[in-house]
Order: sequence, then C-alpha cells, then structure tokens
Amino acid sequence: MVLDFAPIERWSFESEDGYEARAVREALLSRLTNHPDVTVDVRAAGLIYGELVANAVAMPGHVDIALECAGGHAVLHAIDRGSGYDPTGARAADALAESGRGLWIIRCLGGKIAVEALPNYGTHTAVVLPAG
Repeated sequence: MVLDFAPIERWSFESEDGYEARAVREALLSRLTNHPDVTVDVRAAGLIYGELVANAVAMPGHVDIALECAGGHAVLHAIDRGSGYDPTGARAADALAESGRGLWIIRCLGGKIAVEALPNYGTHTAVVLPAG
C-alpha cells in the first residue's frame, strides 16, 4: 500500500492585518500561476480569495489559508475564528445586500464550495478553484 498525500501550502495572518492578507494573496496567486500540476483561472482564484478573506476579517482573530493541489485540481481552504454562516449562499433580493453575496460570487465564478462549522473554533470553507 502506498499513501500519497497531496502537499499543502499554508499561510496565516491576523484578520486585522490587511498588508499580510495582501501578501498571502500574492503568494497564493504566484504559486497557482507557476504550479506544474494544475491549471487554474488565476483571476477567478484572486476574486475567490478576496471573498473568503472578506468574510473572515468580519470576525477578529487568526485566519489560516491553505492551498491543496492534487489530481489536477486546486482547493483553497480558509479557516477563520468566526461563528459560521449559511453555506447555501442564496443571492439576496437586494443586489447590494452583504449577506450571501460572496458565496454567490464564488459560485458564479465556477468555484465549488464546502462549508464546515468547527465547534468552539471557527469555520472552514473549502473551494475547488475553477480550471483555467
């Protein structure tokens, strides 16, 4: 039996640190642009990262970001210390409403989303990034 775990790259920052959040975004997009095993829509990945981080920074605390590349797919993980949110992401009747807009945008860009509440810890959101 051979176990082959996908390498995962990790970054973290405090939700209040906009400079570090931008640095993580640049590192993530650079890695996706130059990754030998996956082809991702890098523009969409940047927007998806922005929406995930915008949700995470609404709650003060630590934010963990991870990139998992395996089987020709890239999965972006974000873990925040918030209390969670409704993963259905139905678009609000008011296009300017804050609630649900980010998940709606991610789905429009082609991202596949999974949200998991981590009791007494936060929320884990995983997005399979759209192919480029």
